[in-house]
Amino acid sequence: MENLPKSPFSESTLGSSSSLPSQKNPNDLGALTPNQLMLLIHDASLREEVMHHLYEKKDSCKNLALLLWNNFNTVYMLLLEVTSVYRKFSPSMLSMKEATRVCCALALFQLGSGSGSSSPGLEFKSRFRIMYRFGIRSSVRSRDRIPNRSPGSCPDSSVGLGSRSGVELKSSVACRVLANNPETRRSLIKAKIPCYFYPFLKPFGDDEPLEHVRITTLGVLGDLTKFDDPYGSHALHFFLESEVVPLCLKCMDVCDKMSRKVATLIVMNILTQERGLTYCCATPERFFAIVQVLRRVVEKLSPKPCLLHLEYVIQCYVCLSKIFRSIGPCDAFVRQIPPQLFDNTFRRTLLHDHEASWMLQVLHLNIYGCLYFPAIEGRKKIAKKAVSSSKGKGKGKK
Repeated sequence: MENLPKSPFSESTLGSSSSLPSQKNPNDLGALTPNQLMLLIHDASLREEVMHHLYEKKDSCKNLALLLWNNFNTVYMLLLEVTSVYRKFSPSMLSMKEATRVCCALALFQLGSGSGSSSPGLEFKSRFRIMYRFGIRSSVRSRDRIPNRSPGSCPDSSVGLGSRSGVELKSSVACRVLANNPETRRSLIKAKIPCYFYPFLKPFGDDEPLEHVRITTLGVLGDLTKFDDPYGSHALHFFLESEVVPLCLKCMDVCDKMSRKVATLIVMNILTQERGLTYCCATPERFFAIVQVLRRVVEKLSPKPCLLHLEYVIQCYVCLSKIFRSIGPCDAFVRQIPPQLFDNTFRRTLLHDHEASWMLQVLHLNIYGCLYFPAIEGRKKIAKKAVSSSKGKGKGKK
């Protein structure tokens, strides 16, 4: 990549001082244009404020992603911010101020990887609805074959994640600049920039500053795992080659609930691709590593269920259930299916979500060869609600 020095760890040649604007007061930066701000990003004393103001201009400057990528040394400066905290991981010595600064740099990377969808939650629901309409019927005709879900942009990692601190909210909702633009998203993958983010996924500790950086990193990777554009196959190849799946599995296993949710989303996006599913199931070890982690995730969800996270997990299981008979002993997979999925543990959570309930039916059909029916009490409640709603409609017509 011609705009970056050979190594992000070496000192850069920033050019003559005449190319930079005169010294600015941090309070005056808000009035500058993005081009002027990018010239000031080379000043270490102003860089934090410059990154903040650049992110605030993401809506007013539509081509901000291209400006960031094509401006000399800007991406290098952002990478310096990312790599500068590596040495503070083990033992964890990362302060909240440093975490905020790194999250701001990651937010600018994420602005080029986001989907740009105004309603990602609805987009995810529509994908489930498509599978409900077409997937369950074909499953009845052929229990082991469910059409692949049409690829789409991944949901926003901030959806359903609950309340957060100001630092995490600002960095995680930032999911729209370098990864939001198809051109810069392709360039990020081609230059293998996400590899510089992988160290943040390794669980060195569970302190709050490190967790903020981790959830922001997962948000960037979640936006990059979109395989619906012409470069999608190359992006998928990159993530499989760089072995992001084991890192996400580790986050699903030991990190807090927000990191587990976004990591599950990334694994789900990879599993819904045919090549991704083939890679994850290439050996019994890979296959059962994913199955065992998913089982532990379900066990952690049991005390306090989260519908969106549960949907991601069910989708992962549905993908794996399509080919589990060709991996190894069928009984081994069936024994790893958590009983909480089919008892009353998540009955209240799934009661009003028909798409997720039908996906659970598809999973039961693939594994056991028959549809799953809830307990008698649950069926009576559903039937009673259906009758009451039909009576209400009848009265309205009269």
